[in-house]
Amino acid sequence: MSQTTPEHQSITAASFRVLGFLHNRLWGRIVLGLALAALVLIFKKFAIEHRSGYEEARLWTYEQIQSVLSNQNPTQSPVQIVDISHMPKQSGKKVAVTGIDDNESATSRASLKNLLTKIAQSGARSIGVDVDFSPDDQGNPITLDDAEFLKDCEKLSKETGVPIFFGVDRHAAGPKAEWLGSIEHVGLAAGLGIGNEKVQGPANEMSGHVDEVLRMFSWTKSEPKFIPLPSIAYALATANHPESQELPSGLSWAIEFKSEFAPDPALETVGFLVDYRLLLPLRKTALPYTKVATSPPQTFTGKVVILGVVNLFKDDGRILKRGDDLFRVPSRSGLYSGVLLHGCAVDTLIDSPLREWTLLGGVVADFALALFAIGLVEFAGWFLYGRHGKKHHHFRIHWSVTAVIAVAIGAVAIPFVGTFRLAWDDASFVALGLIAHTGLDHILGNAVHKHEPPSHHETEPPAPIDPTPPEDAPTTP
Repeated sequence: MSQTTPEHQSITAASFRVLGFLHNRLWGRIVLGLALAALVLIFKKFAIEHRSGYEEARLWTYEQIQSVLSNQNPTQSPVQIVDISHMPKQSGKKVAVTGIDDNESATSRASLKNLLTKIAQSGARSIGVDVDFSPDDQGNPITLDDAEFLKDCEKLSKETGVPIFFGVDRHAAGPKAEWLGSIEHVGLAAGLGIGNEKVQGPANEMSGHVDEVLRMFSWTKSEPKFIPLPSIAYALATANHPESQELPSGLSWAIEFKSEFAPDPALETVGFLVDYRLLLPLRKTALPYTKVATSPPQTFTGKVVILGVVNLFKDDGRILKRGDDLFRVPSRSGLYSGVLLHGCAVDTLIDSPLREWTLLGGVVADFALALFAIGLVEFAGWFLYGRHGKKHHHFRIHWSVTAVIAVAIGAVAIPFVGTFRLAWDDASFVALGLIAHTGLDHILGNAVHKHEPPSHHETEPPAPIDPTPPEDAPTTP
Protein backbone atom coordinates (compact mmCIF):
# COMPACT_ATOMS: atom_id res chain seq x y z
CA MET A 1 0.00 0.00 0.00
CA SER A 2 1.50 3.31 -1.09
CA GLN A 3 1.86 6.13 1.38
CA THR A 4 1.62 9.82 0.62
CA THR A 5 4.87 11.69 1.18
CA PRO A 6 4.94 14.90 3.23
CA GLU A 7 5.94 16.83 0.12
CA HIS A 8 2.91 15.48 -1.76
CA GLN A 9 0.65 16.33 1.16
CA SER A 10 2.07 19.86 1.24
CA ILE A 11 1.45 20.36 -2.52
CA THR A 12 -2.10 19.01 -2.17
CA ALA A 13 -2.85 21.25 0.76
CA ALA A 14 -1.47 24.28 -1.08
CA SER A 15 -3.55 23.44 -4.16
CA PHE A 16 -6.73 23.20 -2.14
CA ARG A 17 -5.91 26.46 -0.38
CA VAL A 18 -5.70 28.17 -3.78
CA LEU A 19 -8.93 26.49 -4.94
CA GLY A 20 -10.63 27.45 -1.69
CA PHE A 21 -9.43 31.04 -2.07
CA LEU A 22 -10.96 31.18 -5.56
CA HIS A 23 -14.14 29.32 -4.67
CA ASN A 24 -14.97 31.73 -1.86
CA ARG A 25 -14.90 34.78 -4.15
CA LEU A 26 -17.25 35.72 -6.97
CA TRP A 27 -14.53 36.41 -9.53
CA GLY A 28 -12.76 33.24 -8.46
CA ARG A 29 -15.88 31.13 -9.01
CA ILE A 30 -16.19 32.64 -12.50
CA VAL A 31 -12.56 31.72 -13.26
CA LEU A 32 -13.06 28.18 -11.96
CA GLY A 33 -16.31 27.86 -13.89
CA LEU A 34 -14.69 28.86 -17.17
CA ALA A 35 -11.76 26.50 -16.49
CA LEU A 36 -14.20 23.62 -15.96
CA ALA A 37 -16.02 24.63 -19.14
CA ALA A 38 -12.72 24.44 -21.01
CA LEU A 39 -12.11 20.92 -19.67
CA VAL A 40 -15.56 19.80 -20.77
CA LEU A 41 -15.06 21.38 -24.20
CA ILE A 42 -11.66 19.71 -24.68
CA PHE A 43 -13.10 16.35 -23.65
CA LYS A 44 -15.97 16.80 -26.12
CA LYS A 45 -13.60 17.78 -28.93
CA PHE A 46 -11.05 15.01 -28.55
CA ALA A 47 -12.94 12.15 -26.87
CA ILE A 48 -16.49 12.35 -28.23
CA GLU A 49 -16.65 14.07 -31.62
CA HIS A 50 -14.83 11.27 -33.44
CA ARG A 51 -17.10 8.50 -32.15
CA SER A 52 -19.91 7.04 -34.22
CA GLY A 53 -22.51 7.96 -31.60
CA TYR A 54 -21.68 11.64 -32.04
CA GLU A 55 -22.15 11.45 -35.83
CA GLU A 56 -25.43 9.55 -35.41
CA ALA A 57 -26.68 12.23 -33.03
CA ARG A 58 -25.77 14.94 -35.56
CA LEU A 59 -27.60 13.10 -38.33
CA TRP A 60 -30.62 12.72 -36.08
CA THR A 61 -30.50 16.45 -35.35
CA TYR A 62 -30.37 17.26 -39.08
CA GLU A 63 -33.39 15.03 -39.66
CA GLN A 64 -35.34 16.87 -36.96
CA ILE A 65 -34.27 20.22 -38.45
CA GLN A 66 -35.51 19.18 -41.89
CA SER A 67 -38.77 17.91 -40.38
CA VAL A 68 -39.35 21.31 -38.77
CA LEU A 69 -38.51 23.14 -41.99
CA SER A 70 -40.77 20.93 -44.09
CA ASN A 71 -43.74 21.80 -41.87
CA GLN A 72 -43.40 25.50 -42.60
CA ASN A 73 -45.73 27.05 -45.15
CA PRO A 74 -43.63 27.32 -48.33
CA THR A 75 -43.29 30.79 -49.77
CA GLN A 76 -43.29 31.52 -53.47
CA SER A 77 -40.32 29.71 -54.92
CA PRO A 78 -37.62 31.55 -56.91
CA VAL A 79 -37.12 28.30 -58.87
CA GLN A 80 -39.02 26.76 -61.76
CA ILE A 81 -38.23 23.17 -62.77
CA VAL A 82 -38.81 22.03 -66.35
CA ASP A 83 -39.08 18.26 -66.77
CA ILE A 84 -37.29 17.04 -69.90
CA SER A 85 -37.80 13.34 -69.18
CA HIS A 86 -39.51 12.66 -72.51
CA MET A 87 -37.68 15.15 -74.69
CA PRO A 88 -36.63 13.73 -78.10
CA LYS A 89 -33.20 12.13 -78.32
CA GLN A 90 -30.36 12.98 -80.65
CA SER A 91 -29.99 10.99 -83.84
CA GLY A 92 -27.69 8.02 -83.32
CA LYS A 93 -25.45 9.03 -86.23
CA LYS A 94 -24.61 12.29 -84.48
CA VAL A 95 -23.72 10.81 -81.10
CA ALA A 96 -20.21 9.95 -79.89
CA VAL A 97 -19.45 6.23 -80.04
CA THR A 98 -16.90 5.81 -77.24
CA GLY A 99 -16.73 6.37 -73.51
CA ILE A 100 -20.45 6.82 -72.83
CA ASP A 101 -22.63 4.00 -71.53
CA ASP A 102 -25.91 5.35 -72.89
CA ASN A 103 -25.02 7.18 -76.09
CA GLU A 104 -28.42 6.78 -77.68
CA SER A 105 -30.04 8.75 -74.85
CA ALA A 106 -28.28 12.04 -75.67
CA THR A 107 -30.89 14.80 -75.43
CA SER A 108 -31.78 16.48 -78.72
CA ARG A 109 -29.76 19.70 -79.01
CA ALA A 110 -32.30 21.23 -81.38
CA SER A 111 -35.16 20.68 -78.92
CA LEU A 112 -33.04 22.08 -76.10
CA LYS A 113 -32.20 25.18 -78.12
CA ASN A 114 -35.88 25.89 -78.81
CA LEU A 115 -36.67 25.47 -75.13
CA LEU A 116 -33.82 27.72 -73.96
CA THR A 117 -34.77 30.42 -76.47
CA LYS A 118 -38.36 30.57 -75.21
CA ILE A 119 -37.30 30.68 -71.54
CA ALA A 120 -34.51 33.24 -72.03
CA GLN A 121 -36.76 35.57 -74.01
CA SER A 122 -39.32 35.35 -71.19
CA GLY A 123 -36.92 37.17 -68.86
CA ALA A 124 -35.67 34.34 -66.66
CA ARG A 125 -33.14 35.25 -64.00
CA SER A 126 -30.82 32.41 -65.06
CA ILE A 127 -31.09 28.99 -66.71
CA GLY A 128 -29.35 25.71 -65.93
CA VAL A 129 -29.40 22.41 -67.79
CA ASP A 130 -28.97 19.36 -65.55
CA VAL A 131 -27.42 17.25 -68.30
CA ASP A 132 -23.74 16.32 -68.53
CA PHE A 133 -22.32 18.16 -71.55
CA SER A 134 -18.66 17.35 -70.85
CA PRO A 135 -16.84 15.27 -73.50
CA ASP A 136 -16.58 11.51 -73.31
CA ASP A 137 -13.58 9.68 -71.83
CA GLN A 138 -11.68 10.10 -75.11
CA GLY A 139 -12.29 13.85 -75.23
CA ASN A 140 -14.90 13.63 -77.99
CA PRO A 141 -18.07 15.74 -77.80
CA ILE A 142 -21.18 13.75 -76.95
CA THR A 143 -22.87 14.85 -80.18
CA LEU A 144 -21.45 16.28 -83.36
CA ASP A 145 -23.70 19.31 -82.82
CA ASP A 146 -22.30 20.24 -79.39
CA ALA A 147 -19.75 22.83 -80.50
CA GLU A 148 -22.26 24.73 -82.64
CA PHE A 149 -24.98 24.31 -80.02
CA LEU A 150 -22.84 25.82 -77.25
CA LYS A 151 -21.88 28.76 -79.49
CA ASP A 152 -25.53 29.46 -80.25
CA CYS A 153 -26.45 29.31 -76.55
CA GLU A 154 -23.60 31.65 -75.63
CA LYS A 155 -24.90 34.09 -78.26
CA LEU A 156 -28.45 33.74 -76.90
CA SER A 157 -27.21 34.48 -73.38
CA LYS A 158 -25.46 37.67 -74.49
CA GLU A 159 -28.46 38.88 -76.51
CA THR A 160 -31.02 38.33 -73.74
CA GLY A 161 -28.76 39.04 -70.75
CA VAL A 162 -29.84 35.71 -69.19
CA PRO A 163 -26.92 33.55 -67.92
CA ILE A 164 -27.12 29.95 -69.15
CA PHE A 165 -25.16 27.06 -67.59
CA PHE A 166 -24.61 23.50 -68.79
CA GLY A 167 -23.78 20.60 -66.51
CA VAL A 168 -20.31 19.11 -66.15
CA ASP A 169 -19.78 15.79 -64.41
CA ARG A 170 -17.29 13.54 -66.25
CA HIS A 171 -14.51 16.16 -66.32
CA ALA A 172 -15.50 18.26 -63.30
CA ALA A 173 -12.17 17.47 -61.61
CA GLY A 174 -10.10 18.33 -64.68
CA PRO A 175 -8.71 21.60 -66.05
CA LYS A 176 -11.18 24.15 -67.35
CA ALA A 177 -10.48 23.37 -71.02
CA GLU A 178 -11.92 19.88 -70.48
CA TRP A 179 -15.16 20.96 -68.80
CA LEU A 180 -17.11 21.52 -72.00
CA GLY A 181 -14.42 20.45 -74.47
CA SER A 182 -13.10 23.93 -75.25
CA ILE A 183 -11.65 26.90 -73.39
CA GLU A 184 -14.14 29.09 -75.27
CA HIS A 185 -17.10 27.74 -73.28
CA VAL A 186 -15.72 27.95 -69.74
CA GLY A 187 -18.28 30.57 -68.77
CA LEU A 188 -21.13 28.16 -69.53
CA ALA A 189 -19.83 25.32 -67.31
CA ALA A 190 -21.26 24.36 -63.93
CA GLY A 191 -20.68 21.24 -61.84
CA LEU A 192 -23.41 18.65 -61.32
CA GLY A 193 -21.74 17.01 -58.33
CA ILE A 194 -23.88 16.34 -55.27
CA GLY A 195 -22.25 15.37 -51.98
CA ASN A 196 -23.79 11.94 -51.71
CA GLU A 197 -21.73 9.30 -49.91
CA LYS A 198 -22.51 6.51 -52.38
CA VAL A 199 -21.97 8.76 -55.41
CA GLN A 200 -18.91 10.87 -54.63
CA GLY A 201 -17.28 9.44 -51.54
CA PRO A 202 -17.92 9.86 -47.80
CA ALA A 203 -17.98 13.34 -46.30
CA ASN A 204 -17.14 14.43 -42.78
CA GLU A 205 -20.81 15.27 -42.27
CA MET A 206 -21.93 11.69 -43.00
CA SER A 207 -21.48 8.41 -41.18
CA GLY A 208 -20.42 5.44 -43.25
CA HIS A 209 -23.81 3.73 -43.43
CA VAL A 210 -25.88 6.83 -44.27
CA ASP A 211 -25.87 8.45 -47.68
CA GLU A 212 -28.29 11.31 -47.12
CA VAL A 213 -27.24 14.55 -48.79
CA LEU A 214 -26.59 17.07 -46.03
CA ARG A 215 -24.44 19.53 -47.94
CA MET A 216 -24.08 20.54 -51.56
CA PHE A 217 -21.13 22.12 -53.29
CA SER A 218 -20.47 25.79 -53.88
CA TRP A 219 -17.45 24.89 -55.99
CA THR A 220 -14.89 22.12 -56.41
CA LYS A 221 -11.37 21.64 -57.71
CA SER A 222 -8.91 18.77 -57.57
CA GLU A 223 -5.61 20.58 -58.09
CA PRO A 224 -4.33 23.84 -56.56
CA LYS A 225 -3.44 25.10 -60.05
CA PHE A 226 -6.99 24.54 -61.35
CA ILE A 227 -9.63 27.23 -61.11
CA PRO A 228 -12.72 26.21 -59.09
CA LEU A 229 -15.73 24.87 -60.97
CA PRO A 230 -18.90 26.40 -59.47
CA SER A 231 -21.78 24.05 -58.83
CA ILE A 232 -24.83 24.55 -60.98
CA ALA A 233 -26.87 25.71 -57.97
CA TYR A 234 -24.24 28.25 -56.91
CA ALA A 235 -23.76 29.51 -60.49
CA LEU A 236 -27.50 29.93 -61.01
CA ALA A 237 -28.12 31.65 -57.66
CA THR A 238 -25.27 34.14 -57.94
CA ALA A 239 -25.33 34.91 -61.68
CA ASN A 240 -25.76 38.70 -62.12
CA HIS A 241 -26.69 38.78 -58.42
CA PRO A 242 -23.58 38.80 -56.20
CA GLU A 243 -23.90 36.74 -53.08
CA SER A 244 -25.69 38.84 -50.47
CA GLN A 245 -24.35 39.38 -46.98
CA GLU A 246 -27.19 37.85 -45.02
CA LEU A 247 -25.40 38.63 -41.75
CA PRO A 248 -23.42 41.68 -40.62
CA SER A 249 -19.75 41.23 -41.45
CA GLY A 250 -18.94 41.57 -37.76
CA LEU A 251 -20.54 38.15 -37.12
CA SER A 252 -18.70 36.27 -39.87
CA TRP A 253 -16.16 34.99 -37.34
CA ALA A 254 -18.93 33.24 -35.38
CA ILE A 255 -21.55 32.16 -37.93
CA GLU A 256 -21.17 30.89 -41.49
CA PHE A 257 -23.34 29.26 -44.11
CA LYS A 258 -20.50 27.90 -46.27
CA SER A 259 -17.68 25.74 -45.01
CA GLU A 260 -15.06 23.32 -46.25
CA PHE A 261 -15.81 19.61 -46.28
CA ALA A 262 -14.14 16.60 -47.87
CA PRO A 263 -16.29 14.12 -49.81
CA ASP A 264 -13.08 12.83 -51.39
CA PRO A 265 -9.48 13.17 -50.16
CA ALA A 266 -8.40 14.47 -53.58
CA LEU A 267 -11.19 17.01 -53.84
CA GLU A 268 -11.05 20.53 -52.44
CA THR A 269 -14.50 22.02 -51.99
CA VAL A 270 -16.73 24.41 -50.09
CA GLY A 271 -20.34 23.50 -49.39
CA PHE A 272 -23.48 24.57 -47.58
CA LEU A 273 -26.41 22.96 -45.80
CA VAL A 274 -29.56 22.70 -47.89
CA ASP A 275 -33.11 23.50 -46.81
CA TYR A 276 -35.38 20.87 -48.42
CA ARG A 277 -38.69 22.52 -47.53
CA LEU A 278 -39.51 23.02 -51.24
CA LEU A 279 -38.61 19.50 -52.33
CA LEU A 280 -42.19 18.30 -52.89
CA PRO A 281 -43.59 21.68 -54.05
CA LEU A 282 -40.88 21.82 -56.74
CA ARG A 283 -41.82 18.30 -57.80
CA LYS A 284 -45.51 19.19 -58.01
CA THR A 285 -44.96 22.41 -59.95
CA ALA A 286 -42.40 20.94 -62.38
CA LEU A 287 -43.47 21.95 -65.89
CA PRO A 288 -43.35 19.32 -68.68
CA TYR A 289 -41.20 20.57 -71.55
CA THR A 290 -44.17 20.20 -73.90
CA LYS A 291 -45.98 23.01 -72.07
CA VAL A 292 -43.14 25.53 -72.19
CA ALA A 293 -44.09 26.83 -75.64
CA THR A 294 -47.64 27.63 -74.53
CA SER A 295 -46.79 28.95 -71.07
CA PRO A 296 -47.18 32.70 -70.46
CA PRO A 297 -43.88 34.61 -70.10
CA GLN A 298 -44.53 35.36 -66.42
CA THR A 299 -44.07 31.66 -65.71
CA PHE A 300 -40.32 32.21 -66.11
CA THR A 301 -39.85 35.95 -65.57
CA GLY A 302 -37.42 36.57 -62.73
CA LYS A 303 -37.14 32.84 -62.00
CA VAL A 304 -34.16 30.53 -61.89
CA VAL A 305 -35.14 27.84 -64.39
CA ILE A 306 -33.57 24.37 -64.22
CA LEU A 307 -34.06 21.78 -66.95
CA GLY A 308 -33.67 18.17 -65.94
CA VAL A 309 -35.21 14.73 -65.55
CA VAL A 310 -37.69 14.68 -62.67
CA ASN A 311 -38.21 11.34 -60.94
CA LEU A 312 -39.47 10.31 -57.53
CA PHE A 313 -39.22 6.67 -56.41
CA LYS A 314 -39.92 4.75 -53.26
CA ASP A 315 -36.74 4.07 -51.32
CA ASP A 316 -36.27 0.32 -51.65
CA GLY A 317 -32.80 0.28 -50.10
CA ARG A 318 -30.97 0.11 -53.42
CA ILE A 319 -27.30 1.00 -53.65
CA LEU A 320 -27.25 4.25 -55.59
CA LYS A 321 -24.92 4.72 -58.54
CA ARG A 322 -23.73 7.85 -60.30
CA GLY A 323 -25.88 7.23 -63.36
CA ASP A 324 -29.06 6.79 -61.32
CA ASP A 325 -29.31 10.51 -60.54
CA LEU A 326 -31.28 9.61 -57.42
CA PHE A 327 -30.52 10.75 -53.88
CA ARG A 328 -31.67 10.42 -50.29
CA VAL A 329 -32.22 13.46 -48.10
CA PRO A 330 -32.74 13.82 -44.32
CA SER A 331 -36.26 13.22 -42.94
CA ARG A 332 -37.60 12.03 -46.32
CA SER A 333 -38.41 8.45 -47.25
CA GLY A 334 -38.15 8.59 -51.05
CA LEU A 335 -35.45 8.79 -53.70
CA TYR A 336 -35.30 12.17 -55.45
CA SER A 337 -33.83 13.32 -58.76
CA GLY A 338 -30.78 15.54 -58.64
CA VAL A 339 -32.60 18.40 -60.38
CA LEU A 340 -34.92 18.70 -57.37
CA LEU A 341 -31.95 18.88 -55.01
CA HIS A 342 -30.35 21.54 -57.20
CA GLY A 343 -33.61 23.50 -57.04
CA CYS A 344 -33.68 23.32 -53.24
CA ALA A 345 -30.02 24.40 -53.14
CA VAL A 346 -30.78 27.45 -55.30
CA ASP A 347 -33.70 28.37 -53.04
CA THR A 348 -31.45 28.00 -49.98
CA LEU A 349 -28.79 30.28 -51.44
CA ILE A 350 -31.26 32.95 -52.56
CA ASP A 351 -33.92 33.05 -49.86
CA SER A 352 -33.09 30.85 -46.88
CA PRO A 353 -29.42 30.19 -46.08
CA LEU A 354 -28.93 27.77 -43.21
CA ARG A 355 -26.11 28.99 -41.00
CA GLU A 356 -23.77 27.14 -38.67
CA TRP A 357 -21.37 28.02 -35.91
CA THR A 358 -17.79 28.42 -37.02
CA LEU A 359 -15.23 26.58 -34.92
CA LEU A 360 -14.47 29.76 -32.98
CA GLY A 361 -18.15 30.67 -32.77
CA GLY A 362 -19.03 27.28 -31.30
CA VAL A 363 -16.32 27.61 -28.65
CA VAL A 364 -17.43 31.12 -27.74
CA ALA A 365 -21.06 29.96 -27.57
CA ASP A 366 -20.11 27.15 -25.17
CA PHE A 367 -18.19 29.52 -22.92
CA ALA A 368 -20.93 32.14 -23.09
CA LEU A 369 -23.52 29.60 -21.94
CA ALA A 370 -21.26 28.53 -19.07
CA LEU A 371 -20.70 32.17 -18.07
CA PHE A 372 -24.43 32.89 -18.32
CA ALA A 373 -25.17 29.89 -16.10
CA ILE A 374 -22.63 31.03 -13.49
CA GLY A 375 -24.03 34.58 -13.51
CA LEU A 376 -27.59 33.30 -13.17
CA VAL A 377 -26.58 31.05 -10.27
CA GLU A 378 -24.90 33.91 -8.45
CA PHE A 379 -27.83 36.26 -9.00
CA ALA A 380 -30.37 33.65 -7.89
CA GLY A 381 -28.29 32.89 -4.79
CA TRP A 382 -28.07 36.55 -3.86
CA PHE A 383 -31.74 37.22 -4.60
CA LEU A 384 -33.05 34.26 -2.63
CA TYR A 385 -30.58 34.14 0.24
CA GLY A 386 -27.65 36.55 0.15
CA ARG A 387 -29.58 39.81 0.44
CA HIS A 388 -31.33 38.46 3.56
CA GLY A 389 -28.12 37.23 5.10
CA LYS A 390 -29.19 33.62 4.80
CA LYS A 391 -27.14 30.63 3.76
CA HIS A 392 -26.44 30.43 0.04
CA HIS A 393 -27.69 27.04 -1.19
CA HIS A 394 -25.23 27.12 -4.08
CA PHE A 395 -25.50 23.59 -5.47
CA ARG A 396 -29.28 23.35 -5.31
CA ILE A 397 -29.53 26.60 -7.29
CA HIS A 398 -26.79 25.50 -9.68
CA TRP A 399 -28.57 22.27 -10.60
CA SER A 400 -31.87 24.10 -11.04
CA VAL A 401 -30.32 26.71 -13.34
CA THR A 402 -28.52 24.00 -15.33
CA ALA A 403 -31.76 22.09 -15.86
CA VAL A 404 -33.57 25.24 -17.01
CA ILE A 405 -30.82 26.16 -19.53
CA ALA A 406 -30.52 22.59 -20.85
CA VAL A 407 -34.29 22.42 -21.43
CA ALA A 408 -34.23 25.88 -23.03
CA ILE A 409 -31.52 24.77 -25.50
CA GLY A 410 -33.63 21.80 -26.55
CA ALA A 411 -36.75 23.95 -26.81
CA VAL A 412 -35.06 26.55 -29.05
CA ALA A 413 -32.31 24.85 -31.08
CA ILE A 414 -34.57 22.67 -33.26
CA PRO A 415 -38.16 24.03 -33.04
CA PHE A 416 -37.07 27.57 -33.94
CA VAL A 417 -34.47 26.73 -36.60
CA GLY A 418 -36.81 28.19 -39.21
CA THR A 419 -36.77 31.51 -37.34
CA PHE A 420 -33.09 31.80 -36.49
CA ARG A 421 -31.81 29.86 -39.53
CA LEU A 422 -29.04 28.41 -37.36
CA ALA A 423 -28.48 24.65 -37.67
CA TRP A 424 -27.02 23.91 -34.24
CA ASP A 425 -26.25 20.26 -34.85
CA ASP A 426 -24.53 19.53 -31.54
CA ALA A 427 -26.92 21.45 -29.28
CA SER A 428 -27.72 18.27 -27.35
CA PHE A 429 -24.03 17.77 -26.55
CA VAL A 430 -23.75 21.38 -25.40
CA ALA A 431 -26.64 20.75 -23.00
CA LEU A 432 -24.94 17.58 -21.75
CA GLY A 433 -21.72 19.57 -21.39
CA LEU A 434 -23.48 22.05 -19.09
CA ILE A 435 -24.72 19.16 -16.96
CA ALA A 436 -21.20 17.73 -16.80
CA HIS A 437 -19.88 21.19 -15.91
CA THR A 438 -22.29 21.43 -12.98
CA GLY A 439 -21.34 17.95 -11.79
CA LEU A 440 -17.64 18.81 -11.88
CA ASP A 441 -18.29 22.04 -10.01
CA HIS A 442 -20.23 20.13 -7.36
CA ILE A 443 -17.37 17.64 -6.93
CA LEU A 444 -14.82 20.45 -6.77
CA GLY A 445 -16.87 22.39 -4.23
CA ASN A 446 -17.21 19.37 -1.94
CA ALA A 447 -13.47 18.66 -2.18
CA VAL A 448 -12.58 22.27 -1.41
CA HIS A 449 -14.86 22.45 1.62
CA LYS A 450 -13.56 19.10 2.85
CA HIS A 451 -9.97 20.39 2.85
CA GLU A 452 -10.77 23.80 4.33
CA PRO A 453 -9.24 24.32 7.78
CA PRO A 454 -11.81 24.57 10.57
CA SER A 455 -12.91 28.07 11.50
CA HIS A 456 -11.64 29.85 14.64
CA HIS A 457 -14.60 29.00 16.85
CA GLU A 458 -14.29 25.33 15.85
CA THR A 459 -10.60 25.15 16.92
CA GLU A 460 -11.12 26.57 20.45
CA PRO A 461 -12.15 24.02 23.11
CA PRO A 462 -15.57 24.64 24.62
CA ALA A 463 -15.61 26.63 27.86
CA PRO A 464 -15.94 24.43 31.01
CA ILE A 465 -19.31 24.43 32.70
CA ASP A 466 -19.17 25.76 36.28
CA PRO A 467 -21.34 23.47 38.45
CA THR A 468 -21.61 26.14 41.20
CA PRO A 469 -24.87 28.03 40.85
CA PRO A 470 -24.81 31.81 41.02
CA GLU A 471 -25.35 33.39 44.43
CA ASP A 472 -28.77 34.76 43.60
CA ALA A 473 -30.00 31.48 42.21
CA PRO A 474 -32.76 29.83 44.20
CA THR A 475 -31.67 26.82 46.22
CA THR A 476 -33.51 23.56 46.32
CA PRO A 477 -34.69 22.71 49.80
